[in-house]
Amino acid sequence: MAMHQFPLLVQWSSEPEIYHGFLSIMDRELEVCIEMPSTGTVTGKTGSGLKRTGPRSTSKSILSSRIGSISGSEELKEILSGQETQLQQKMEEAKDMASFLVELVDTLEVTVSNRSTKGDQERPLRYWTHVMEQLDALGWDKITHMEKDLSQVQIELCATYYCPVGDPRMRE
Repeated sequence: MAMHQFPLLVQWSSEPEIYHGFLSIMDRELEVCIEMPSTGTVTGKTGSGLKRTGPRSTSKSILSSRIGSISGSEELKEILSGQETQLQQKMEEAKDMASFLVELVDTLEVTVSNRSTKGDQERPLRYWTHVMEQLDALGWDKITHMEKDLSQVQIELCATYYCPVGDPRMRE
């Protein structure tokens, strides 16, 4: 499988094909384990006797289809909560796991972005009162740019130092 788009995923096993690692979503890394179905019968250390170790060894699949199954961290499960049906359909329609992972990352980015925006809007009134008090104290004349949702405020600061006439530092 061409996983070059996901540099934080490492192949654990070739038969069955198992990848473990992280998906980078905005400022987070979400842990995932991906297992693709076996393509043949192989016995030995990498076959059905593969023992997974680590925190996700007993994790239940979040999504599963003919192209494989995905399990992951509790944070990943929480973010995907309520979208399982939509993602399951996308997974069924995907030609391979790599193309589905692109869809999954897009969905995760939109979901995380929407949740962080929603979280900003749901802040208590005392938070916004405090922000306005701080801006009043700073002085509205010092503000050079402000986003409509107050998510970003740029201010201009100017430091002035007056040297007395004849100060030796002024001769440089």
